[in-house]
Amino acid sequence: MTAIKYEEGYSALPGVGIVPKPYQLWTHPQRTWVEAIYIAFSVAWALEIVSHLEELCFWLFLINVGAAQTSWFRSVHFKCWVVGSFLAITGLPVIAVLTRENPLKCEAWTIFVGSIGSLLITLWFLRVLWLFPAFLRRVKTEGAEPEVVVRLSTFHELNIIRVVFRFMFVLPLLTLAADGIKPEHNHVNESPFWTDLLAMLGAIGCIVSSIITLLIFFPRSIAKEAGYKPRQKTMSQNSRGVHVGARNTQSQAQQIASSPVDIKDPNLYDEPLQQPQYGRPPAIKIAGASQRAAATGGGVWDRVGPESTNGGGGAWEMVDYNQYQQHGVILPTVMPRRGSRRETALHPMVLNYTSPIDLIEGWDESDPSPARPTHY
Repeated sequence: MTAIKYEEGYSALPGVGIVPKPYQLWTHPQRTWVEAIYIAFSVAWALEIVSHLEELCFWLFLINVGAAQTSWFRSVHFKCWVVGSFLAITGLPVIAVLTRENPLKCEAWTIFVGSIGSLLITLWFLRVLWLFPAFLRRVKTEGAEPEVVVRLSTFHELNIIRVVFRFMFVLPLLTLAADGIKPEHNHVNESPFWTDLLAMLGAIGCIVSSIITLLIFFPRSIAKEAGYKPRQKTMSQNSRGVHVGARNTQSQAQQIASSPVDIKDPNLYDEPLQQPQYGRPPAIKIAGASQRAAATGGGVWDRVGPESTNGGGGAWEMVDYNQYQQHGVILPTVMPRRGSRRETALHPMVLNYTSPIDLIEGWDESDPSPARPTHY
C-alpha cells in the first residue's frame, strides 16, 4: 500500500490544495490491489491479536495455577484463548470484506476494531505486571532452578517496557480510526500535523513492541551459545572439607581436604580404639556425624541414622577393619542424604519454563493426574 501511494503521488484539488491523490483518482491496475491488501492487513492484525492473547492467557494461567491443578490445555485460560482467537481471525477479515467498497472506510474500521482488541489485551497485561512480583518471589521460595528465575525476571523487565510501547502503538491508531469512522468533521485526519505525528508514534510503538515480543518468545541463552556447561560435582569435590574428630579445627579440616585419611591418627577417633579380638573383626567408629556436619555444613558427612536424644553425635559411619589391615588408609565416602527431598507448590510448566510458546517441555500433558513434581 505504501508503494502504491508513493507511486500515485499527490494531486492539486481546487479549494483544498495539494494532497495525496484520492483513491478515486488512482489508475485502474492500482485500485485492483486495494481490496486484497486491506484483507491481508486485517488477517495480519488478527494474528497479532492471537499471539498476544495467547501470551496473556498463558501468564494468567501460570500465575494462578498450583502444582496439582489442571494442565494448560484443559484450563479455562486456554479455552478463552481459543474463543478470542476465533473471534479475531473471523471478525477482522469480515469487517474488511464488508467495507471493501470504500477503501478509506475499510481502513478506518479495520484499524478501529483491531485497536480495540489490542487495547483490551494491553490493559489486561497490567494485571500480569501487578501480580508478577509476588509470583516471582514464590518461585524463588519454592526453589526453582536459577535459569528459570533469570528467565522469568527478564520477562518481567521486558514486559514493563513492552506495555509502554504497546500503549504508544494502540492509542494513536485508535485516535485516528475513531476520527476516521465519523461521517463528517474528521478534524484529526484533516490535520497533516496530527495525522503524521500519530501515525509515526503508532509505527514506532508497533516496531519496538514486536521486537520485544520476539525476544520474549525466543529467549537467548548466552551461556549455551558460548558452549558453557555447568561443572558437575564429582565424588572428590563432594568429599572436600571433611572434618574428623572433636579436636580438629576448621583450618585443619581445610588442610586435609581431598586427602586420604590416615586411620592411625589418634585425633581421628572420638573414643579409644578397641583392639580386635578373635572371631569377626570389629568395626571402627570414625567421627560423629554431628561433629562432621558442624564443620562441613552437612555436606557429604550427613548423619546416616537418627539423632540421639542427648544431642550427641548420632549414628556412626562404620568402616570395615579388614580394609584398614590391608591398606592402612581410607578415603572419605559419600553418604546419601536423607530428608532432603521435598515437594514444591509450583506447576511443572513453571519449573520447566523457557518461553510462553514452549508449553509442554518436561511435562506429559496426556497424563490425566500428573504426579506432584519434586526436586532435590
